[in-house]
Amino acid sequence: MDVAMRATLVGDEVVQTPFGKFLVNDRDLIESTIKAGTVWDGPGFLQVIAREHVDPGTTVLDIGANVGAWTIWLAWIGTFRIVAVEPVPQTLSRLKANLDLNKDTCADRVVVVPEAGWGFRARLSIKGVYDPTNQGGTRLHMDEDGDIQGVPLDDYRGVLFGKRVSLIKIDTEGSELHVLHGL
Repeated sequence: MDVAMRATLVGDEVVQTPFGKFLVNDRDLIESTIKAGTVWDGPGFLQVIAREHVDPGTTVLDIGANVGAWTIWLAWIGTFRIVAVEPVPQTLSRLKANLDLNKDTCADRVVVVPEAGWGFRARLSIKGVYDPTNQGGTRLHMDEDGDIQGVPLDDYRGVLFGKRVSLIKIDTEGSELHVLHGL
């Protein structure tokens, strides 16, 4: 059984958007905008910035990749490499399902890091209750019994980033400073 099949929830459907196929559920805020054919990026400036600053042969870091709408859009426009960082297990499953649905576009461009960007190595867990209707609102906090690994993303620099990162998007629900300390 492929990743897309394992990641399904009641009410899920696969939809075709202008930039790829996605497993969506109308109950989730971000996935409902994907179903409408748009990339969720808050005020709508990420696509404009990416078109201006993503150079051939460079890498984009998508930290807090969520279900992969922006990651897949970046691959669709021809970005050389996208490092999609998504640590929340339920959301990571959705991201992998969407990458699987778009493997012709993403297989040689997207690298998934299933850990949280953090200032130092730490165990983390979800703060509060995971809400499947707002996957993008999931927050993490330090918890020595947590099941999510936090890592300085500079640990990946030599392997994934190199010296040519064009753009870094960080959307980590209050953990942005932790991410920056690890870069």
